[in-house]
Amino acid sequence: MSYRLSIFIRATLNRLADHAVRAAAARRRREERLALGSMSDHQLKDLGIGRSQVPALFPGHAAGHTGIE
Repeated sequence: MSYRLSIFIRATLNRLADHAVRAAAARRRREERLALGSMSDHQLKDLGIGRSQVPALFPGHAAGHTGIE
């Protein structure tokens, strides 16, 4: 195997690994948003947050989006 091909394969595998890590993190954030969005106001208060604070916990998502689809 040539040196150039070896570098190409290594770079491709690194990109795939990076993508897998980002996808797993996105899944975790989505699950967290859904879990918080499905909690009652009382449960959220037990955690020390109000329903209006939930969107701020997940920057980059539309304002007011609590994860309930």
